[in-house]
Amino acid sequence: MAAQLPSEMISYWFDPASSSPVQKKVLVPQPKENEVLLKVLAAGLCHSDVGLFDHNDLIYRYLSANGSWCCGHEGAGEIVALGSSVPTTHPSFTIGTYAAVYGPNSCFGSDCIACSTGNENVCRKTFSYGLGTGGSWAEYMSVRADCIVPVPGTPSSVPPSVVAIATDAILTPYHALKHSCNIQPGQTVLIYGVGGLGLHAVSIVKNMLGARVVACDLRDSSLEQATTLGAEHVSKPDDLLAYLAEHKLVIDTAVDFVGIQKTFDACFAAIRPGGIIHVVGLMGKELNVLPMVTQIKNLTFRTSYWGFKSELTEILEAIASGKLKVLVEERPMSEVAKLLHDMHEGKIRNRTSIIPDALFAA
Repeated sequence: MAAQLPSEMISYWFDPASSSPVQKKVLVPQPKENEVLLKVLAAGLCHSDVGLFDHNDLIYRYLSANGSWCCGHEGAGEIVALGSSVPTTHPSFTIGTYAAVYGPNSCFGSDCIACSTGNENVCRKTFSYGLGTGGSWAEYMSVRADCIVPVPGTPSSVPPSVVAIATDAILTPYHALKHSCNIQPGQTVLIYGVGGLGLHAVSIVKNMLGARVVACDLRDSSLEQATTLGAEHVSKPDDLLAYLAEHKLVIDTAVDFVGIQKTFDACFAAIRPGGIIHVVGLMGKELNVLPMVTQIKNLTFRTSYWGFKSELTEILEAIASGKLKVLVEERPMSEVAKLLHDMHEGKIRNRTSIIPDALFAA
């Protein structure tokens, strides 16, 4: 029997007029027939969330016309109510199912040009959770059952803070490395920028894809963490080309997790002829590509966005088995505005999950 649910909850909203999340006490949502109600156990913070509250950012300009909604595109929780059709369409979902939210909120329709061509991650028939429609910065959230991914474990064995960030901070680099770049065992991969996504990219490349990692970052602390997660080689940006030459390293794929012109150009300089350069980072407003530089090295330039629902299942299985290591910090949800400010100022070292205050205190 389902537990008695409260009528109201605390949540944190995007408002086009505000430069920080707005705390609101609102009614606990009622799931529609094809939805489940999730008790949020953890929600992630991302640089995209910082962009939401920067009125000069492209993310703000793209989404501000959609009005106001509850933020949070990375979420983990426990099913506490089922829409009327869910027991038939998703019979394995029950009260108490531990789950991750597939943030893109893809429609999965056969008439959708994105979903029907194997590009569900860029479906635009619906807004993503927390990026245009109600998200996880709340005590409860409604989620379409099609966008629920069960976690292979319990909150004790696979912490909700880890599951929450897996939905983006790990899914995004995993999709880029596995699907877009097709990293193969024995290759050498340059991970340029080892922050929240780049650090987990190191772990993915080393522990899931079986390739060699060269990690590059300005920060000694980040390079130390990269070594802990499996990077065989680390270098500061100014020393990178000399380091590669000294150690006779040939870069097959360079992945830019910063996305500014300087890091993009560094990847071009480091990559071997015929190699792949993939941009994941979104720090720059634009990147200039010199056709001659690309052509004389016969390079492939790629980008990608988020990832597939099936890949989230693979990631959660790897985490549950101990194959994939995850670094995450936990903070109470009420600190979200300060955390976003600190993230903007570069003061946040690791990926952070926010926990509803009552659960954090417990």
